[in-house]
Amino acid sequence: MSEPGVVERLESESIATLLAELSAKSAKSPRDYFQLAILDGVDPHSDENLEDWLLEGIRNYPREPGLSALFREYLEHHVKTDRLPEAIFKSLKALPGNRFFQLTEPAWDRLIRECNFDDFREVLDRCEQKLTTTSGRSIVIFYLHILKPAIWKADDEWFARLIAEIEDQYFNLPVWAQQELEMLSEIAEYRRSEHVQNESGLLQKMNEAMRQWCLDLEGKSDRLIVDCQHHLAANGTQLLNEFPADKPMGELLKAWNHVIEDVASRQGSVNFEREKVANHAFNFMARTTRRTSRGLEHAIGNWLALVGVGVALFALIVAIMFLVRMALRFMNGLWLSAILDILWSVLTIIGGIIAAYIVIRISRPARRLPYAEIRGELLKLIRVIPMMPHELSSVLSALENKKFGDGDDLMDADEITAHLQADPAMHIYSAAQRILQCEADPMRLVEKVSG
Repeated sequence: MSEPGVVERLESESIATLLAELSAKSAKSPRDYFQLAILDGVDPHSDENLEDWLLEGIRNYPREPGLSALFREYLEHHVKTDRLPEAIFKSLKALPGNRFFQLTEPAWDRLIRECNFDDFREVLDRCEQKLTTTSGRSIVIFYLHILKPAIWKADDEWFARLIAEIEDQYFNLPVWAQQELEMLSEIAEYRRSEHVQNESGLLQKMNEAMRQWCLDLEGKSDRLIVDCQHHLAANGTQLLNEFPADKPMGELLKAWNHVIEDVASRQGSVNFEREKVANHAFNFMARTTRRTSRGLEHAIGNWLALVGVGVALFALIVAIMFLVRMALRFMNGLWLSAILDILWSVLTIIGGIIAAYIVIRISRPARRLPYAEIRGELLKLIRVIPMMPHELSSVLSALENKKFGDGDDLMDADEITAHLQADPAMHIYSAAQRILQCEADPMRLVEKVSG
């Protein structure tokens, strides 16, 4: 018959008795350390030696995953905030240098998020001074791990030093770490831009969501980002007003896209029906072309284009007349006059072409609908098919010169797509609508619940 386990013995013996028996063992197994830690944690009369037992067990059995996992769990959930520095310093004395940051990572996560940054920096400086055996790669991976919350909590000088130390080891990092560094560097660049210093309205709400995403552990702030996307999607007109099409917002878009792509990776993706996309895009271009052709500006533009063609034809006729006179003068031996006629003919053709080009060039904007008047229609289109601007641009460009109605051509797709891809409001709105579409899919909601 096998010896009863700790759980069975607890029915008839006290926790203190079992603790004394296990701690008196001269050679303890990983299981003994595990049981000592658990019993110490539940004993109301314990001197709180739980972390001591775990550290001793990890030191004696460094490859035992159960003890390491329990120690990380203990640091993440059971150490009071004001005891985090003490727990870290105690771990520094007991753990091997090459595993110190990996095993104490949950404590550092809480320290940088829950405490004053100066306190975090002081603890880190003391640990760095005492560590002698840690590898360059392990400490750089740790630096990369704390980089995300440091974007919003650290001062510029300290943050710049941290970035420099990570970048020195860039080519020694795994691919995922290189990508993480590039992403966080772009968010940090935006954090220190004028868009954060002078925030208001929707931009302020986006910045608050982005800040919380950086300060929270992965996945913890997904709901906040989704709520922000709901707010953006519900305020399309305000978005158009606060983010003009010609306002440079590249830093914001890069940073915001990183955040929403991270959240979207846990939300799922949106699939589009090819026929539905094509129909909505075609109808949008047809409406835009009709509005353009009905405007007074379009009529004036067409008239100017005809004037340009007329100028070119007039120049051609005059040039031909010069050439006819040149031929007659050659026949009469008037060589110098004939040569001058050739020169006048060439100059007339060149001048006519230039004049016609200028007039036709002037007519082109007049024949187009201003992009500012199309932005509202584009929002409606994106609400139905929430493609990113570069995806939607490909669909619209394919419709250029397609026939509609009474055989008219769809116009200005290339011009619209050029503005569309540079419009910050469209980037922000399409990303918000994608999140809404994802949440609205009943099957995807089932997958989330079951997952």
